[in-house]
Amino acid sequence: MSYSVELSPDAAKDLAKLRKSEPKAFEKALTLLDELAVHPRTGTGKTRVSISLCDVLLRACA
Repeated sequence: MSYSVELSPDAAKDLAKLRKSEPKAFEKALTLLDELAVHPRTGTGKTRVSISLCDVLLRACA
């Protein structure tokens, strides 16, 4: 099963800038978006315990 990834207008604008200024980073971002569409919760590559966004935000604010 594959999901769709919708970009906000700001994200699309940032990707367009990245495409011109940093082609390698742009390709990595596209790869990441493709992986996100296929594996939205687990990702690919090395497996690790997922940390929820709330946990990350709480740690950043502490």
